[in-house]
Amino acid sequence: MSTSAVAERIQHQLLPRVSKPIRYLGNALHVPRKPLEAADVSVLLAFPDAYEIGLSNLGIRIIHHILNERADTAAELMFAPWPDAEAEMRRLGIPLFSLDTHAAADVFDVLGFSLQYELQYTNVLMMLDLAGLPLARAGSRRTAPARDRGGAQAFSPEPMAEFIDAFVIGDGEDVIHAVVDHVARAKREGWSRPELLKRLAHVRGIYVPSGYALESSPEGWLVPVARPGYPARVSSVWVKELQQRLLPVGAAPAGREITHDRLSIEIMRGCTRGCRFCQAGHDQPSGAREAGAAGGRGGAARAPAHRPRGGVADLAVHRPITRRSSSRSTRSPPSCARRASRSRCRRRGRTTFRSRSRAASPPRSRARSRWRPRPVASACAT
Repeated sequence: MSTSAVAERIQHQLLPRVSKPIRYLGNALHVPRKPLEAADVSVLLAFPDAYEIGLSNLGIRIIHHILNERADTAAELMFAPWPDAEAEMRRLGIPLFSLDTHAAADVFDVLGFSLQYELQYTNVLMMLDLAGLPLARAGSRRTAPARDRGGAQAFSPEPMAEFIDAFVIGDGEDVIHAVVDHVARAKREGWSRPELLKRLAHVRGIYVPSGYALESSPEGWLVPVARPGYPARVSSVWVKELQQRLLPVGAAPAGREITHDRLSIEIMRGCTRGCRFCQAGHDQPSGAREAGAAGGRGGAARAPAHRPRGGVADLAVHRPITRRSSSRSTRSPPSCARRASRSRCRRRGRTTFRSRSRAASPPRSRARSRWRPRPVASACAT
C-alpha cells in the first residue's frame, strides 16, 4: 500500500473512530519534515507505549534529532496505538504507520525500538504484527527493515533476542552513526541481511543475537557463545562528553498534554555513587559525566532533551488556574486537621461540616469503642 493511500485511510477512516485522534495526527511542533524518497537511509524510531508516555521519554528525541541532522537520513517517530485504534486498524486493514508522514512501517530501512522496561515487550510484538512483519527475526524477508533496539533494557537482551536483529548496548548518540553508515553501504553494494548483521556485530556496542549460540554453563546459566566470525565479547558504549549540539531545538513537540509535561535541563549523566539501579552511573565505567561550563545542556528557551537519567533539573510548565471568585482566592488553604475532618465527614455521609476545637468537643466514651469478646459456651459435656 502506497504512503498516500495509507494517509488517506488514516485521515478519513481511522481518526473519526478513535478516542484521541491527536495521538495519530502527526502535527507536532519543531519536528523536521524530510521526504523519505530523498534520503539514502530512512529510520523509524518506535516507542512501544502510548503517545503521552513516549514523548515524555526525551532520549528518543535526542536520537531523532541526531538522525535528522544528517543530510542522507530521514527519521520519523512512532508510538504504540491505543487498544481502540489497534482494533480499528486491524478491522480496516491499516498497517502500522509513522507519526510524521503516515508512511507504512515496512517502507523504512531501519525499525528501531526504545525499550525502557519489561512491560513493553508485548507491545513490541503487537507493533510488529500490525506492521505485517514476522515476529521471529529468522523469518524476515530481505527487503524488510532491520530491527534495532536500544534503551535501558538492551543490557538484558536475551528475552527479546528471537525478535530483534541487533541491540545497541549503552548510549546511542555516537553508535547510531555507525548503524546508518553500514545500512547505507549495504544498500549501495547490495549486501544481504546476514552480511549486514555480521558487519554490525563488529561495531563496538552492538550485539547481534544471530551470531551467538546459547549454551548452558556448569551453574545452569544460558551463556551466549560467539559463532565463527563474531566477537567473543560485546562491550557497552557511553558518551564521554555531553555536547549541546546533540540537543533538539524548541519546546516539547507534543500537541497535547503529555505525562511529563515539562522542560528538562541536563546538568549531569550519572554520578559517583554507583547505585545498581542506575545504568548511567553503575553500568558504564565513565561514572559521572557533567555538562560544559555553560551550566547545563539546554534551557527554558531552548528546550533540551534527556533520557530519564540522574542529574536532570526539570522546569515544570504550569498553566494558569482560573479562580471561580475573588473572595475564594483570598482564603488560606485549610490545615491538615481540617482536611482530615472533612474527609471523615464525607465517608460518614454527612453533607455539612462544622469545625470544633478539641477542648469544646465532649469527651468520647472509651467504653463504646472498646471491643470486648463475648463468652462462648463450651460444647463439651462434662
